[in-house]
Amino acid sequence: MGNASALKGLKAGEECVMKKIVILVALVAAGTAFGQTYPNIPALSDPVTIDFDAEMRNCADFVFSGNPYSHLSPDGNYTDDTGSPATTDPSENNENGVLDAIEFEVLSTILANAAHPLHASVFAAFQANRLQATADLGGMAFNLFKARGFTIQDVMAAFATLGDGSYERFTYDGTDYGYGFVGSFGVLAEHIYGMAAYTSLWSSGAPDPVDYDLTAEATLAICGDADGDGVKNLAEFNGQSGDRAAYVAAVLDAGTTTAGDDSACDGGGGGGGYTWGTNAFYNTTNKYVYVLSSGAMPWEVGQALAEAFTIGPAKVAVPGNLATIDSEALATWIKDTISVVVGADILVGATDKATEGDWKWIATGQSFWSGAADGAAVGGAYTSWNGGEPNNSNNEDYMEVNTSGGWNDNGMENAEVCLMEFSNGGAGYDDTTPADGIPDQWAEWIAGGEGEGEGEGEGEGEGEGEGEGEAVATGGGWFEVGDSLELVASFPGGVGALTYQWYKDAVEAVGEMGSTLEILSLVEADSGLYTCVITDESKAVFETAPISVTVFAAGALPVAGIAAVALLAGALGLGAALVSRKK
Repeated sequence: MGNASALKGLKAGEECVMKKIVILVALVAAGTAFGQTYPNIPALSDPVTIDFDAEMRNCADFVFSGNPYSHLSPDGNYTDDTGSPATTDPSENNENGVLDAIEFEVLSTILANAAHPLHASVFAAFQANRLQATADLGGMAFNLFKARGFTIQDVMAAFATLGDGSYERFTYDGTDYGYGFVGSFGVLAEHIYGMAAYTSLWSSGAPDPVDYDLTAEATLAICGDADGDGVKNLAEFNGQSGDRAAYVAAVLDAGTTTAGDDSACDGGGGGGGYTWGTNAFYNTTNKYVYVLSSGAMPWEVGQALAEAFTIGPAKVAVPGNLATIDSEALATWIKDTISVVVGADILVGATDKATEGDWKWIATGQSFWSGAADGAAVGGAYTSWNGGEPNNSNNEDYMEVNTSGGWNDNGMENAEVCLMEFSNGGAGYDDTTPADGIPDQWAEWIAGGEGEGEGEGEGEGEGEGEGEGEAVATGGGWFEVGDSLELVASFPGGVGALTYQWYKDAVEAVGEMGSTLEILSLVEADSGLYTCVITDESKAVFETAPISVTVFAAGALPVAGIAAVALLAGALGLGAALVSRKK
């Protein structure tokens, strides 16, 4: 899913952000914000120094009803709700391989430096997001942390200001479930959802991205470009071997371009939250893709998620179902490949809800078991019921698979991680170009395979037709108002005549249908992410990776930015040749 939201003009959004701050401050000062009552919230000084490591530790060490904030520990370690010794949590919240605290340090460095060209915009966004998070978290969550200097609001505002990712909502049988929490904004949503029982505003539609300022995504998020040098932050991070201090210094200095691997930004790992071998899997035998839900949910919710599943910035529909397990070989593969990763029971696509005792696979409608524990397989179908199962205890109509591979029936109220399968309408997903264990049609959406390409300018893309090769776009960077811009797209591997369509911020740029997009006199509103979709006569469709264009007011472009522009204008700057990805 990647970086779905596009860069907005940072300066252009400040007036709107400041109006939002004024409104929120007025509401909170009056004692009411979105129906909740709070004491006055002290305004942040400008510039402001925030120690996010300490703030996150405050959250992680706080024990309340299962310690819902324990995973916010800055180093990935946390204590459980009984105060037991620290346990190592190898993950981090954004599914991109970079600890949240490291991403936050880039934010805090800018917040503390009034001379930084992005300071005013970032400070305004952070202040607005802090107040909005306070309102959305609700009275109970607010009161729990007010004695700690509003720690949770600061951390949630940091997630919102990074702004990458998204989340989905699904309501079933009167219950509002959150699923698909992805990226930093997804973390914010997940926390507000988690506090729903303690008067957060989740049931009222919070958090609504419209209420937050997300303009910093394309600069501060890990797939952004904080210093405008054409190299993604993740490439800088990996180029500095993950060293925290070296990364922060490099990512804020356009003169340092350490281009390490950033293939996670081309797939879903940068903000999309999906990585091969972690929560997405490819079976080379049946050519199905298997994806784990991002959290525990009831069977009916998991099936609805699978049926309506979309992926990628354009939310491409790839409808599926909860998984069918119709052979011992497939059962063994799921146990050895997926269950070991989850480490807990998972829900799969079998049910007898229509007729008690008639167990069917939801994807095919095929009956495979008749009766209770003393029943029999239908037509010699594969089964793996645990002893004494299914027993329909308390009306159990849905199948779960234990880590041992055994099957059990369970109830609608049982919430577990769901295993979804995607079969391309039964045709399967081929892995041909290159044969790397990743199905070609999913390569652009999910990160983690060797075929993704190493950094900028490498990798291959495949269209639906014959053409293949590298779709390249050049010309991005930092500019001043009045400068001219020329973006050029090419597709050397195309077959026959090529057609072009440019997009700005994922919206079609009307009339921009040539290989070159030219703006003679830039304005700040021209800031954004530009891509070009190229089609050849074989109907192969390719899309260049986004090019970031940031326009500053006349005289405001930093000296380092001028050097970066010169670099990009040279012979193929590091941010110029972009990995081609099939549309």
